[in-house]
Amino acid sequence: MIFAAPREGYRGWHGVICLSSASHNRSSDLAYDYMYWWLSGWAGAFIARQGYYILTPQGCAPFMGQGEWDYWYDGKPPSVPLYCTDGFTSVLASKVLTGGSDNQRFSNVAVWNTAMPTYDYSIHKSYEFISS
Repeated sequence: MIFAAPREGYRGWHGVICLSSASHNRSSDLAYDYMYWWLSGWAGAFIARQGYYILTPQGCAPFMGQGEWDYWYDGKPPSVPLYCTDGFTSVLASKVLTGGSDNQRFSNVAVWNTAMPTYDYSIHKSYEFISS
């Protein structure tokens, strides 16, 4: 897996789980159960295997092998091949994640906002680039 690492920094995004103020009783309890499950660790480990991150990485560690943690969070090469959620090899042993550790990559985020004015254009160009 190779990522672009512009010296100017990255654009970062973050998914947010929110509870509606209109939620009450059983629906509120179910929503909290889902949020707690999402942040409990298993889901974060699952999405890490796809190259994504969660707000509570410390909860992911028990659900990840040491090689997975080394690669995805610490920016170190794994000692064994890593597998994606589909069971196929996604990272070969001894490869290093472009951009370094999770902390190094996030320290290079230069823009945090909801949507840039050029979002539609940039997403179209991103898909065009990926499919070429």
